Amino acid sequence: MANPAGNITIFVKSKTKRSDYQKVAKALLGQTDYRAEQVAFILEDGRIEMSGMEFCGNATRSYGLILSADNKGHALANNSYMNMVSISGTKEPLKTISNPSTGFSKVEMPLPISIKNYTLEDSTLVDFEGIVHLVLNTNKYPLSSFDKIKDEFYKSNNPPAFGIMYYDKTKSFMTPIVYVRDVNTTFHEGSCGSGTVALTASLTKEFVSGEYRFEIKQPDGIIASSVTKNNNKISTITIEGIVEIIDKNIVDINLEEDL
Repeated sequence: MANPAGNITIFVKSKTKRSDYQKVAKALLGQTDYRAEQVAFILEDGRIEMSGMEFCGNATRSYGLILSADNKGHALANNSYMNMVSISGTKEPLKTISNPSTGFSKVEMPLPISIKNYTLEDSTLVDFEGIVHLVLNTNKYPLSSFDKIKDEFYKSNNPPAFGIMYYDKTKSFMTPIVYVRDVNTTFHEGSCGSGTVALTASLTKEFVSGEYRFEIKQPDGIIASSVTKNNNKISTITIEGIVEIIDKNIVDINLEEDL
């Protein structure tokens, strides 16, 4: 398990059929002692797939750190390693730089497919290939609005995952709530990597060129994000911060049971 700023992620090393992802994920997320919010499966070829085949930035940089802790990847200065991580919801591997001595891990995120105003007042919809996030102002939309907005969104859209990033601009504080379609789970997450990118993309929406860095406070930690723009287009965007690797556990799951 890994803890990237509270977004606790379980990595399953045992070979698992994709058709069993939902059962395994529900069983593991039901282990309340873990306080986990998501499950990723490590494939034999080294790729990872999220339980709902969605994309997750925190899982990507966590896995980069796990690889680095095993001395895998291209060795860099100061005990850091560079790894290219392939994950569900993206077409291309993503570059991670991790330091197992400090727990620092950074990933260069996929660029949003689109950044546009949504039908709600003062809202921005940021579409990635494997997840869609809606950025909302907490002064206008309470956290209790999530289910109603999510249900309305899915009437005409069907992404693997959908999140609402409730942002309090005065405190630079973001509260992420994320729904994963195939596992049918909704979590008030400790932090959200792709949601952080969605927020920083919306904050720089009107900027033309330059490099910008944000430190976004979230319920269980801080994720830093850097954005580089050229001619009003994002050229690179990253997230970074400390990840805690938690001890390994063995869990027996009976896939024949109705989970």
